Amino acid sequence: MKLHYYSETDSLYIEFTEHSSVDSHEASPGVVLDYDSDGALVGIDIDHASTITDVSGIKQLNDATRPSETNMSTEPTASDGVSRSPFRMLTQIIKRLIPG
Repeated sequence: MKLHYYSETDSLYIEFTEHSSVDSHEASPGVVLDYDSDGALVGIDIDHASTITDVSGIKQLNDATRPSETNMSTEPTASDGVSRSPFRMLTQIIKRLIPG
């Protein structure tokens, strides 16, 4: 799983697999789910990502490792010493996107 953050558009793409997307569905405003030819979820595209989660850890990694992607096996730490684990970010994003 990889995170791709695009600061120019403030969008975050969560890539679950490298399979090509052949179909997309807007799950909610600004959230698009991408599916492969078998109907399996391959990724999630989130607009206005910085309003949903703290993307600073992703931005820092993007600046250090072009192209702008973060492998989920990394455990970035911000300058304040707080862990910016991609798994924690993903959990935060899902909690904000799924009510209740």
